[in-house]
Amino acid sequence: MIRAMVWKEWGENRWKYGAMWAIFNAPILLISFALAVSRAARTPFADLSDGTVMKYLPLSLGESFLIASVMLVVTALVGVASFRTELDSGSLYFLFDLPVPRKRYIGLKVGNGVVHVALAVTFAILFAPLVDYGLILLTGKVTVAGSSAAFAAVFGAALRSVPWCVLVSVVAFCAAALIASVTPRWWMAATLSLVLVWFLMSFVLSDSRFAGGGDFFNWFPPNGPEGTMSVSANLGTPWLNVTNVFPMPTAFAPWKWLPMTTAVGCILVLSLAMAMVYERKEEA
Repeated sequence: MIRAMVWKEWGENRWKYGAMWAIFNAPILLISFALAVSRAARTPFADLSDGTVMKYLPLSLGESFLIASVMLVVTALVGVASFRTELDSGSLYFLFDLPVPRKRYIGLKVGNGVVHVALAVTFAILFAPLVDYGLILLTGKVTVAGSSAAFAAVFGAALRSVPWCVLVSVVAFCAAALIASVTPRWWMAATLSLVLVWFLMSFVLSDSRFAGGGDFFNWFPPNGPEGTMSVSANLGTPWLNVTNVFPMPTAFAPWKWLPMTTAVGCILVLSLAMAMVYERKEEA
């Protein structure tokens, strides 16, 4: 029975999770396409060498910031769509007749979504520096021996950002799923979820010690070289201009246990609330 329910979830929601994967990875894929077809897009990278690889390789860490901020909109809408399917089709009441405890069913449904979100976030964050580094090596101006230390530092920073970005994304998913479970219309759930994402994004990027996002994406250590460099982009040529080499990202994505504990607590509370909502629906 559990296996059948897992396949049911996959059959109903695979296109939604597929769209999430595509959107998460769209930034690096679009950049790769632009570099492949446009000579103007490759202009800024004319000065690439082992000594200047840190001008461009760290830009791939922007994927972590996108996922923990604007991409939360995508995560929340996927949460709404995943939980509205049964409510809008009426199949939820058929599920109530199955010999499966309600808490186990909602746990399976939430767990299925959480796994997909976590995998999509992890892949996108780690895929970006891998693709970026591959493109840099393809220029032929950078050697593996001369740039491996820089890549290891950037990839390590991406790894450090994964747990926090996963937790924030799962909070957005679970909160949107709960909203979808208690609202009578999908458009109301989508609107409320977008409002929720705005507040969550503000909280995550604030200086609150419970969120810890204020310095999570702060690249430069205290007294760092932020005054000596700038990054700008435009639609002309060159479309990207980086004036200096980034420092090694040792200060990027510091782990803090209080924000992580807060996120885990929110996920548990939201999951229990969904279980209670589904039990009330069955009683009604």
